[in-house]
Amino acid sequence: LDMVTSLCSSLGLCVMRLDGKTPVADRQTLITKFNSEKNSDNVFLLSTKAGGIGLNLIGASRLILFDSDWNPASDLQAMARIWRDGQTKPCHIYRLITAGTVEEKILHRQIKKTGLNSLINFSDEPYNTTFLDDELKDIFTLSEVECETHEMAGCSCDGCGLLPDEVDDEPEVSDDEEQSLITSDDSACIGEGPSENPAATDQELSSNQRDEVVQSY
Repeated sequence: LDMVTSLCSSLGLCVMRLDGKTPVADRQTLITKFNSEKNSDNVFLLSTKAGGIGLNLIGASRLILFDSDWNPASDLQAMARIWRDGQTKPCHIYRLITAGTVEEKILHRQIKKTGLNSLINFSDEPYNTTFLDDELKDIFTLSEVECETHEMAGCSCDGCGLLPDEVDDEPEVSDDEEQSLITSDDSACIGEGPSENPAATDQELSSNQRDEVVQSY
């Protein structure tokens, strides 16, 4: 956040900031000021842990996520800060990922977890929350392609990065629905080591299922 703050300041942007060092008594004041129509601040910087849950930031219409979590529920919570009841403006959410780094590996882990989580609702098999040996090895393996995510998505932009012209509208997140995004299994955040569950080896997404989850990201 310190680096992003310096960058924003160098660009002449007015910045507000809320992180773990911000006194609890001052946090609501910052939020109320930012959501005010008279607010002149351009940017509100939040740490995911301090500002990812329970805050209402409908004064913003764009969210840039640059510190992806191993747990996809944490990122969904962060996205729901601006995309929620009371929002009157179209919302745009951007995810910054450096290709060829552990950030991209985290994103792929999120994609798999999100897909398996949707499948587990229709299955009686236990959900594996640990890394398999091959998955752990893959985290430390350098890919031969410039961006694995781009290849995985089967994008036809030829590297130009153009976005689709149209995006389907989806309903806003209510406070009650937001609670369903919170996972109760914190061990799923990173995993504790190779799995000893024989059924876990079968918990893989099909090609079509993976493509659907990738497109949602």
